[in-house]
Amino acid sequence: MMAVRGKDGRFYYTLKEFSFDAFDKSGRMSIWKLSKVFEGLRALVNPHILPRHVFGKKLLFIRAQQFTIYPKFYTKITQNRAVNLVTSHSHIGRTSFSAVEELIDVLTDEVLVHGRYHCVVVSAETRRPIPIPSEIANSIQVVQPSDGEHPLRDPKFLEKLPKCFSNARTVMPSDTDSNKHLNQADYLRYGFDCVSMAAVNGKLSAFHDDMAFSNTKQVWIRYLSEAVVGEEIRSTCWEDGDNPRLIWVEFTKGSEVICQCQIEYYKENMKITHEPLPSPKL
Repeated sequence: MMAVRGKDGRFYYTLKEFSFDAFDKSGRMSIWKLSKVFEGLRALVNPHILPRHVFGKKLLFIRAQQFTIYPKFYTKITQNRAVNLVTSHSHIGRTSFSAVEELIDVLTDEVLVHGRYHCVVVSAETRRPIPIPSEIANSIQVVQPSDGEHPLRDPKFLEKLPKCFSNARTVMPSDTDSNKHLNQADYLRYGFDCVSMAAVNGKLSAFHDDMAFSNTKQVWIRYLSEAVVGEEIRSTCWEDGDNPRLIWVEFTKGSEVICQCQIEYYKENMKITHEPLPSPKL
């Protein structure tokens, strides 16, 4: 592994291989595991923008994130495929900032995943947004994004349709992170499980099997509130009225909506035909 390195406002990290458990029964990398890869990148980059003396007093909470997964992701990514992870900050506001993330194939320099996220600085005591400290603001170099849509814009969440599927699960200790709440990637895991259960139970017109065998095109997720160990979370999903391959997921805790998610799938599934790695030179 190589240490994260910064240049011209961007941070770079080379991941030489993925863990075995990043891949599911279909041979594809789970999208929630992909989210953990980017979460790991942020853990390496954040010390560069959050000085040690403010750790513990202020927390960085992801408010929303979005991933676009390109088709070649499904033919190139294997456990021993090296990738470059690149991130840069695209916007800084009063209490929050936005960033762009990319997962790039080392061999071909192709972008396989493009991501964006919106992060809020909060008080560790109150969990409420606070102004970005000067120590952070002065260390963030903004790189103007090409799409010009930052901070991350949220889609208008579709009203729940009568034909939907719902299931509940209890937050377990292994689902939580150092902030002692349900980890952002585990929300995605709960959501993908809900969609899979809906498919196998005949609640989705375009899918009838475990969604591990379908190729995700895009994911957007917005975190509204926290969940902790022992609390019951209900996940409800339904297909979009105009596009059956676009699935909406809502997470509730009692009557409170705590998270919203949108998952879009490719019309055709890419076959898992991994490209061979080049032979080593002696």
